[in-house]
Amino acid sequence: SDSDCVNRVNQAESYIQNTLPARLDATYDAIRAKAPTAKVVVLGYPHMYTLNVFCVGLSDTKHRKIDEAADVLDNVIANRASAHGFVFGDVRTTFNGHELCSGDGWLHSLVYSPSWESYHPTATGHASGYYPVLNANS
Repeated sequence: SDSDCVNRVNQAESYIQNTLPARLDATYDAIRAKAPTAKVVVLGYPHMYTLNVFCVGLSDTKHRKIDEAADVLDNVIANRASAHGFVFGDVRTTFNGHELCSGDGWLHSLVYSPSWESYHPTATGHASGYYPVLNANS
């Protein structure tokens, strides 16, 4: 149901805000210790769904909440990356118009085999969405 989904995403947002920062700090500290002079670019997450279009599967309420969680996640990642002197690469603008339900093939929806591809970028999403942001910030 919409309310179950919203509640689960709220729980994920709580984890993102309360637990993830310390885990990112530990990871970023380890990276900095091994590569003290490296320029590190940390890439964020795109919005997953084009809103207000017909899309088989989840409701628009669920789409909005999932995209909201991506914003919360990106804000935490950007903050922690900056605190460690890293560059945050925001891919949301690059992926704008290429989300699930847009008709473009930049993101996988549910994939049964291999299941790990579900909700991850396709080769086109990496090449046209992530790479330009990484290249611009390198």
